[in-house]
Amino acid sequence: MKAQTKAPSKFDAIFERKRGEATGIEVAGVQGTVPDKEERKGPGRPRGKRSSPQYDQVTAYIPHALHDEVKIFLIREGRKEFSTLVEELLAAWVQQKNNAMSIGVPCEPGRMAGVYLTALLFSGMVDDV
Repeated sequence: MKAQTKAPSKFDAIFERKRGEATGIEVAGVQGTVPDKEERKGPGRPRGKRSSPQYDQVTAYIPHALHDEVKIFLIREGRKEFSTLVEELLAAWVQQKNNAMSIGVPCEPGRMAGVYLTALLFSGMVDDV
């Protein structure tokens, strides 16, 4: 019986490098290290909201029918991101609350944010929705 010889793989160098990292042995022909994500510069995709430290992921429960209607409007208007709409609505709500506080109108703590955001959406208080 003939001993089978393994055909070389295009991934052999990667496997050898990984084995070398695990044992601390440098593999011949492999120089340098892979820079951390923060160190990488150059072409590539821009950082998304998910990996940006300037954004927080939040969860909100809204009625399914409302979510469907909003998605339909966003598609019709050529807008792609639901989160952009929510960001604009929340920014308008904060601005309105700040304006109300600056002229001495008390805020309404019992008002539901979802109902208020829906009212903002359909009242036209937010531009380009």
